[in-house]
Amino acid sequence: MNPFVRYAGQILALSITAGAGAQNLADAPLIFRSGNWDVHRTSDGMTDTSACVATYGTQYGVMLGENALTIAVPDGVRRVQLRFDNDTALPQRQATRDEVHASRIEIQGADFAEVLRSGRLRYEAVTRNNDATVSGDINLSGAFQAHGNVVAGCAGNPIVMPNPPAPPADNCTPALRQRMADQGIPQANIDKICGA
Repeated sequence: MNPFVRYAGQILALSITAGAGAQNLADAPLIFRSGNWDVHRTSDGMTDTSACVATYGTQYGVMLGENALTIAVPDGVRRVQLRFDNDTALPQRQATRDEVHASRIEIQGADFAEVLRSGRLRYEAVTRNNDATVSGDINLSGAFQAHGNVVAGCAGNPIVMPNPPAPPADNCTPALRQRMADQGIPQANIDKICGA
């Protein structure tokens, strides 16, 4: 995995969960999937309240909420530039105080409405600490539907368990299973014997 994506995911996962002890997004139930977007239902450990967020697959540094798309940027954010689909790039702008403080790009307002209408987002950020350029390309297909599920409060039951149960232990080696089958023991009985 790209170290930036891993680092960005850690920043953003911490930023959404740090204040109230909410569960880690990687462990949160997956409620809805559309295109590259996964909607997770998180639970606050102190209040048991639920919150919804869509992530760009397993890139937890890119999160779609009710009113914003946020993209984690290591080393802070100084300037931001966005480009939707194949339109002309928007003018570069200074990072907001919140973006600087949270080390992430925050796309809100009219730009957020454009996120929900577009199929592609390219972004570029100049970092605050070392003036490096960080850029990315996000496929927005499915973001509109994922946003609708977030707004609906993560409607639905989990479609994928975050930590599926381990398969039952098999107490028999393949050779033992074969010997039992050769003796005419039915497969269902072998499974019972080996699963005990």
